[in-house]
Amino acid sequence: MQYETMVAESPSVDAHASSMRVSIVVTVRNERGSIVTLLESLLAQSHRPDEIIIVDGASTDGTLEILQSFAAAHQIVRVIS
Repeated sequence: MQYETMVAESPSVDAHASSMRVSIVVTVRNERGSIVTLLESLLAQSHRPDEIIIVDGASTDGTLEILQSFAAAHQIVRVIS
């Protein structure tokens, strides 16, 4: 019975969801073939992140250019290189 009391008195997850901020930080290097899939997946989450920070580790395959283009189209995406 103690567990039932705790659950009944605990605030629901949904009550916190509206005030919860979500930041996602990802490090990448030479991910040209998969970076768009990753970013689209992050943007499609049921609780959309407030910011997505992608740190590029000196990519040489065009990843940085894709990231910069994606960031220009999506205000919540920031790129650090």
